[in-house]
Amino acid sequence: MHRPERYASLSGLSIGDTITPDAIARVLRDPIGGLKNMPPTARRIALLNQADTPELQTQAQVIARQLLPAYQAIGITALKYQQVFAVHEPTAGIILAAGASTRMGQPKPLLRWRDEPFIRQVARTALAAGLSPVVIVAGAHTAEIQAAVADLPVRLVYNADWEAGQSTSVRCGLQALPGTIGSAVFLLADQPQIPIELVIALHDQHARSLSPIVAPLIDDRRGNPVLFDRVTFADLQALTGDVGGRAVFARHPIAYVPWHDANLLLDVDTPEDYQRLLEALRASDDEQKTVSSALSPEYVLLGFLAQRPAHGYDLHEQVQEELGQIWQISLSQTYNILKRLEAEGFIVGALQEQEKAPARRRFRLTPLGRRHFEEWLILPAEPSARAIRVEFLTRLYFTYIADPQAARRLIEAQIVSTQAGVAHLAEILGELSPEQVFNQLGLDLRLRQLTSILEWLTECRAILGFEP
Repeated sequence: MHRPERYASLSGLSIGDTITPDAIARVLRDPIGGLKNMPPTARRIALLNQADTPELQTQAQVIARQLLPAYQAIGITALKYQQVFAVHEPTAGIILAAGASTRMGQPKPLLRWRDEPFIRQVARTALAAGLSPVVIVAGAHTAEIQAAVADLPVRLVYNADWEAGQSTSVRCGLQALPGTIGSAVFLLADQPQIPIELVIALHDQHARSLSPIVAPLIDDRRGNPVLFDRVTFADLQALTGDVGGRAVFARHPIAYVPWHDANLLLDVDTPEDYQRLLEALRASDDEQKTVSSALSPEYVLLGFLAQRPAHGYDLHEQVQEELGQIWQISLSQTYNILKRLEAEGFIVGALQEQEKAPARRRFRLTPLGRRHFEEWLILPAEPSARAIRVEFLTRLYFTYIADPQAARRLIEAQIVSTQAGVAHLAEILGELSPEQVFNQLGLDLRLRQLTSILEWLTECRAILGFEP
């Protein structure tokens, strides 16, 4: 390191400490470090080169996120091999909150979620994900919305034409952005349940692919929020009437980020929708309290770490190789989950030195994490197609590796649980009146699914060599 004393002063490290991605980002952001003598009007671009291993690329992503928006672009490259792995540009957040909430009967942005207004929760999510600037487009309830976010570093813009439809809010939000913005994530004020990790994953997917549009894919359906590259801005500005960004989907390629949380498909238009959302929140909270958040990818990572310590990239590759048809987890999502698990005390990570390569963080399970995973492992899956496809199969995988006889017992227990589910649905179907045709069709479909799953469970038992 050239001039180590100077670098230590700028980075906050002591001489002899390992240089971390956070320290590099601090130096590059410093007015007398990486930004020294740069004219205020200059376009600032950082090139993070020699990122020729997956681990180095991940570390570069950590640096890149911290450099925005101080830099207008950050490239992650291995120029020796003529490879560009990602280009990070400033990504804005535009929150659409201009509607009158007529069907709801009260302003949707002011409904309560986890003891605060919807609009405040959505704004805090956008800020925590690194979106900058965050623009809130208000209309019918501007004063109330402004009061709800008064202490947050967001910009509120008034859409005088809000009654002409959502397209006017899209245009209003885009017009409020600076010219240095590379993309924008559009968030809805009636979806406070959107996690920070999803917004980060959209940004990271855009950085890797530079796709004009990036959207979450949830149960084979497109969800929100959606990221739009600046190449789509002209088409978005040309929209008219009560249409949003989906109207331009047919004109541009779309990249998808798979996400396993059906609650993200919920939005709120009526009081009944609001109650469904609150029930989903209560169910989610109850699951976390009883260690039964069954469809969370965290248990897959904990399961592999229960077998042996591993690096984050190796864990991601193992998930893809062993359970890729069950779980689709991006590399950035993997690291975000590991970060959360470490903060919760379920895992610990330590830098591991390597010859001729930078140190890598190696994660291992703590006793608390092992207990957390083992408690989840013995819980039954609910009798539904999605829970059995994701939750049961994941449990069966780890159980079969550890104890084949326990796996046999797990299959038998799932058969009993599913049979009970079939009987319960059949009872409800028998109680419906002849006029409830569509309720009958819906229940009949669920019955057929569970009946097929019962046959599959029997075949599963035979494939694994268990006698009935």
